[in-house]
Amino acid sequence: MLYCLINPASGGGRGKKVWKKVEAELIRQGVDYQAVMSESTVHVTDVTRKLTEAFEAVRRPDEMLDIVVFGGDGTLNDAINGFGRS
Repeated sequence: MLYCLINPASGGGRGKKVWKKVEAELIRQGVDYQAVMSESTVHVTDVTRKLTEAFEAVRRPDEMLDIVVFGGDGTLNDAINGFGRS
């Protein structure tokens, strides 16, 4: 599963436009994904923390958690902060 965290307001709305193009390609290629539109900086951090905690509870040694962040440096920083809190 690929988790996509999207800040639709980034780049003056460009984040949402880029996401729509990427989403179309994911669908075309049959990629299993889950998209989350950010509601706030705290939301991105919380989502990343919850994904990390859930993954760590059930993961096998050969598995990786795949998260892609669509946004600016602030959105990426918020996601990274979620990893640090798990």
